[in-house]
Amino acid sequence: VLKDTIGRRATNDEVIIESTFRKLLNPSSPALETLYPTTTDSQSQSKEVVELKITTPLFFARLARYSHISEFLSNEILTTDDKDRTFYTTHPEILLQLFEDSSTLLRPPTDHPSMSNGLPWRFLHWLRSRRPHNVQSSEDQHQHVKIDIRHLSFSELDSFAMIHESPPGKAKYIRVVTKILLSDIMAFGYPEIFDAMVYVLKVLASYVVVRGLKDCWYGILGEWTSVPSVCYEVENEEYCGWESS
Repeated sequence: VLKDTIGRRATNDEVIIESTFRKLLNPSSPALETLYPTTTDSQSQSKEVVELKITTPLFFARLARYSHISEFLSNEILTTDDKDRTFYTTHPEILLQLFEDSSTLLRPPTDHPSMSNGLPWRFLHWLRSRRPHNVQSSEDQHQHVKIDIRHLSFSELDSFAMIHESPPGKAKYIRVVTKILLSDIMAFGYPEIFDAMVYVLKVLASYVVVRGLKDCWYGILGEWTSVPSVCYEVENEEYCGWESS
């Protein structure tokens, strides 16, 4: 993968998705050996070098919204306007076939612990199974509507992260992807707006908690200080003190 970013720098969220995608493309990964088929014949076939050049970090934000990597790549390749295309490849047919052939390997087993015990993964499963198939981020300016026609409850990138990422990597990945999907529902596709909404909610929640604790504390102090007192009037002036037992 060659990166030639133009227009803007990648956000922290896009960097996290990029990290997972690069691990998926790593030919040394034992879990993805069939992504890079080898020949055992004495006469090995010549190998083609497929160059994938990322031209904008928007590539990773769009990728996170798709169930199938090949479907995303196909839609990007078919984009008529070069300004809207997020990557360049020297061999689009080979690149698409690569992910088409590996699609069955990038699906999580039904008995994977994350499927039953991981609440974040179950929530991501719920989000993906209920979101529209139309895939379009806030920065897309395409004239046509992109559709992920082969919808999955987990995307292929989700499946790879679920099985092969480290626990900290899984936590980062699922946080970012969940935020992107929620921003499509609640913030017009802008993760930045969603972050602002979360920040405002945190401030409001903190205010409510502090106000509640303050009222509770004043109530406790009021009861504690409401001890009967005795007041005396001396030379037209009133003096109060604690009542002796």
